[in-house]
Amino acid sequence: MLRAMLALALFTQAAAAEDFSSAMLKGADLSGQDLAGSDFSGAFLGEANLTGTTVDGATFDGALLTGATMTGCSAKGAIFTGAVLKDADLSGCALAGADFTGALLEGASLAGADLTGASLRSSLMAGADLTGATVTEVDFTDARLCDALMPDGTRGAC
Repeated sequence: MLRAMLALALFTQAAAAEDFSSAMLKGADLSGQDLAGSDFSGAFLGEANLTGTTVDGATFDGALLTGATMTGCSAKGAIFTGAVLKDADLSGCALAGADFTGALLEGASLAGADLTGASLRSSLMAGADLTGATVTEVDFTDARLCDALMPDGTRGAC
């Protein structure tokens, strides 16, 4: 509990490259912060607001981001392996080179996001929205795209 309170206090100071691993940050307002390179491994960020936040190179390995709002964020090269982003809003985010291997993106919005060179290997993307997303050189190997809305407006096969 104290660790989470300290973590929230640091956000008001626009801390960068901090260790927030395993922090309880449910519903936290982190919008507009520069948290590039920070470690959010195993953190609970459900319903958190990361609108316009810079988390380039940050690690969200195994983090819970269910219902998080990350619209317009910059998460270039960020690591989301095994993260839970169910119903998260990443629309318009810069996600070039991000690693979503094994992530749960069910119902997530990636509309208009730049996923150039990202890895979505073995991710579960049922019902996700990729409308207008840039998917150049994206690795969709073994990704499950059942009923996902693809960049061209078609639905992913089940």
